[in-house]
Amino acid sequence: MKLSMDLRKLNFNSKRTYLLDIFSRLLANHNTWPAIGSLSVVAFYLFQLKYSWAGLQASGIRGSSKYIDQESVLNSAKCFKEIGIEVYKLDAPGGCGGFVYSIELLRILNFFHLSALSSEFLGTAYMWLTIIALCSLLFLIKNVGKFDILVAAFAFVSPGVWLLLERGNYDELIFILVLISSYLLASRYQELGIALLAITALMKFYTLPAFLIAIFFLKRRNSKILFGSIAAPIIIYIFFLIKQVATFPSTWFISFGLDSPGLYTNLFIKERISQDLQLPGIAMTLIGVSFIALLLFYFTKINLSYKIKLNSDLANKRISMIYITMMTIFLSCFFAGMNYDYRLVYLAAILALTPTILAKSTFKRVIGISGCIALGFSTYAFGLTGVPALAIQLFGDVFLYIFVSAQLLYLYSVYFKAHDGRILGLLKPPRLG
Repeated sequence: MKLSMDLRKLNFNSKRTYLLDIFSRLLANHNTWPAIGSLSVVAFYLFQLKYSWAGLQASGIRGSSKYIDQESVLNSAKCFKEIGIEVYKLDAPGGCGGFVYSIELLRILNFFHLSALSSEFLGTAYMWLTIIALCSLLFLIKNVGKFDILVAAFAFVSPGVWLLLERGNYDELIFILVLISSYLLASRYQELGIALLAITALMKFYTLPAFLIAIFFLKRRNSKILFGSIAAPIIIYIFFLIKQVATFPSTWFISFGLDSPGLYTNLFIKERISQDLQLPGIAMTLIGVSFIALLLFYFTKINLSYKIKLNSDLANKRISMIYITMMTIFLSCFFAGMNYDYRLVYLAAILALTPTILAKSTFKRVIGISGCIALGFSTYAFGLTGVPALAIQLFGDVFLYIFVSAQLLYLYSVYFKAHDGRILGLLKPPRLG
C-alpha cells in the first residue's frame, strides 16, 4: 500500500516537473511574449466592441454611428461621382461638402467599387487589419525584454488608437500601407515600397515628407532619378488639392500639433478675458515653436544628447527603416498643424520600436515615459468634463511636446551631428558615446 502511494507521488512529481519544464521552455521562446501581447491586444478590442467602446462613451467622444469617418468618406466618394472636385466646398448640395482629404482617395474607392460596400463591413475589415499590423510589430521586437513588450502592447491599446479604430478612419489604411512600404524599402523591392508611399501621399497628403526622404534610401541611381522626377509634379498636385480644402481641424480637443499651446492660450483668453479677443494663427504657431525651443534648450543644458545610447546589436535594417518612416510621418503631422488624435497610432508604433533602437539610458527613459503619458492622457478624459477634462488633455499634450523635442534631439545627434550633416547613413546608425 505504501509502495503504491509512493509510486503515485513519484508519478505526480514527474508530471509536475514535466509541465513546469514545458512552461519554462515556452517562456524562454522569443515568440511567447509577443504572442501574449498580441492576444491581450485582440482581447482588449473584442471587449471594446462588446461594450460599444465604453471608454470613448465615458469621455463623450463616441461617434454618433458605427465607423462614422468611414461612412463620411464613402458618402464623399459617391458624391464625387456626381459633382467632382466640388466636394471640397462647404456649401455643396446634398450634404456632399466639406471633404478634407485628397480626391485621389475617392477615385481609388470608386475605381475598386469599394464605395458600394457598407461602412460597417469596411470599418470592421480595416480595424482588424490595423490590429494585425500593430501586433506584427510585437514579433518584430521579440528579442527585447518582457517589460518593453508590455509597453508596446499598452501603446497599441491607448485611447488615440481606440479613436482611430472606432471611427473607421482611412488613416488605418494609410498606416497599413506605410508599414508595408517600410518593409519593402528595406528589401530588394525598394521601388515598390516608394511607389506605395507615393500612393499614400496622394491619398492623404501627410506622408509626402516620408516619400521625399525615402528617395535618398534608394540604392539604384536610375530609381533615384525616376522618383526624384516624379516628386515635383506630385508636390505641385498635392499643394493644389490642399488649397481646395475649405478648413482643416484646429481644436485643442482630441487633437495634437504645433499649435496646441497656442490654442490653449487662446481658449484661456476667450474664457477669462474677452470673447472678442483671439490670437492670430501666426501667434499660436510661434507659441508652439517657443515651447519646443525652450525644451530643446533645457535638454541641451542637461546634456541629454550625450545620454543617447544606440542599440546597434538589436537594431536591423528593417526596423530602422520602419522607425524612421513612422517618425517622419508623425513629426510631419505634428508640425503641419493640428491633427486628430487617431494619428497618434504613429507615436504608438515609434514607442514600440524604441527598445530596438535605443539601449537602456536616461534618454530612453525620457522617450518611454513621455511617450506613454502622451498616449495615455492626450485623448481620454476619464469621464470628466470642463476644466478637469481640459487639464488632462493639456497634461498629455505637454508630454507630447517633451517626446517630440527629445526625438528632434535624437535626429540631430544621430543623423546630422554624427554624420556631419549627411543623412545617407540612416539605415545603420552609429553608436554614440
